[in-house]
Amino acid sequence: MKRRWIIRSLAGVVVLGVVVLLGIAWVLSTSTGARIVLDRVATMLGQGTKVTGVEGSLWGTLRIKSIEVARPDLVIHIRDVILERETDAPWLGRVVFRRVEAAFIEVRTASAGGSRESRVSRAAKPEPRISRMTRTLK
Repeated sequence: MKRRWIIRSLAGVVVLGVVVLLGIAWVLSTSTGARIVLDRVATMLGQGTKVTGVEGSLWGTLRIKSIEVARPDLVIHIRDVILERETDAPWLGRVVFRRVEAAFIEVRTASAGGSRESRVSRAAKPEPRISRMTRTLK
């Protein structure tokens, strides 16, 4: 009797593990999964953040039509983003992209009083390493 209970419990844990792994694989490999993750990220970033036109997967190439952040002191518009993840890179600790492209980047701040297009500001160290960067201005 006790042995049967242990076997059923182990089978339940295995089935639950398989379901979780299938769910993770679905999120990583489908456009719908990528859209759900990016919607959650936009929600975490707060009101005024919108991500639209998500195609592709988090596993390989991801295309985003538009990323918008609108706050009282900051407005960011990024259009036609392509993110291609390095497939051999590990998933934990560090994200490695083979390709990162954006057709248009606009950043407006209240202190600047205008807009700066395709301008990248330096962040606190350590700086990211970029092996190849493509920038197209329209």
